[in-house]
Amino acid sequence: MTAVARTTGQHPAALAAWAIVLPFAVWNFVVGFVTYQQHTYPTVVWYADRRERDPVTAQVHGTVHVVFPAPVGTLLGNIMEHTAHHIDVAIPLFDLPEAQRRVEYEFPDGVKVVRWSLRYYLDCCRQCKLFDYSTRTWTGFSGC
Repeated sequence: MTAVARTTGQHPAALAAWAIVLPFAVWNFVVGFVTYQQHTYPTVVWYADRRERDPVTAQVHGTVHVVFPAPVGTLLGNIMEHTAHHIDVAIPLFDLPEAQRRVEYEFPDGVKVVRWSLRYYLDCCRQCKLFDYSTRTWTGFSGC
């Protein structure tokens, strides 16, 4: 990177920031945002002890299929078809849309499907700050 910086007349630290730090920060933001969307919803239940849950039911009820507009979902590599991914992590990304359709057909009342919007996202953030394992509900920071 130092050689490239010298050749192009750039400062090595600035080039490192643009070439390494910025992409890493964007990656962390995207992964954090996507993970929050996939696992957080007012009726999603988390478990402190694996013995308290049935594995298949927990995968179906514990993830959210967030439907983004077509270009965004495709750019995210279909990973928002997340319930199918949780049921079988070996499903290739390009097969997730069909697998998700099958899961939603088999569990019509179990899979949470939401269309993403800024309003939905902000409402979810408002309602789901902390998870209370004793009551199995989402609360605000105050515990209410």
